[in-house]
Amino acid sequence: PRMVFQIGSLCVLQIGRPQPELPFHDTHQIFPLGFVSLRRFHNLAKPHSHCLYVCEIREHNGMPNFVISHQYDPLLTFHGTTAAKALTQLLARRAKSMHLRLPQMSERQMALEGALFFGFGIAAVAQLIEQLPGAKSCKGFRPRYSQPEALQKVPPLPKNPSGCARCEPFVKRTSVFKAKHAVYHRPFINR
Repeated sequence: PRMVFQIGSLCVLQIGRPQPELPFHDTHQIFPLGFVSLRRFHNLAKPHSHCLYVCEIREHNGMPNFVISHQYDPLLTFHGTTAAKALTQLLARRAKSMHLRLPQMSERQMALEGALFFGFGIAAVAQLIEQLPGAKSCKGFRPRYSQPEALQKVPPLPKNPSGCARCEPFVKRTSVFKAKHAVYHRPFINR
């Protein structure tokens, strides 16, 4: 499906489609083939200015290929087998051109930064990706935003013999009661 929406400096142009039979997912994220977004970031061609970068997820030999390309300069294109590797190449090139040190981050932090840079790590976009056809059939993937219907039951209302909340004493609920009667909160849908 093709759509356009903007979240901060990210504009998602195409949401893509999940590939359950190919390794386009891990336990917490789906990398939909054909995902295209625009990200406003530091310009490598002109220092001290910003420009748009096109972030795409393509297929190369049955594996995901993450591509970050400058909007106007085709020579400034960065490829990686993960979003973190493509972003690391971009950040290294910027650090070299600006005579800066590359920020030191762990692999996990860099993976999160890569997912956020591309956009599929943002909660609203991840929720839309989880609702695409074929997302639930990805092996090993555990959805974060769309739980099975059995887990989305509304807790029963407390019984009030008098019918008036003001005349009843305040009852402090234990954490066990709260955990047992918790409603799964889905951000961006329940609002």
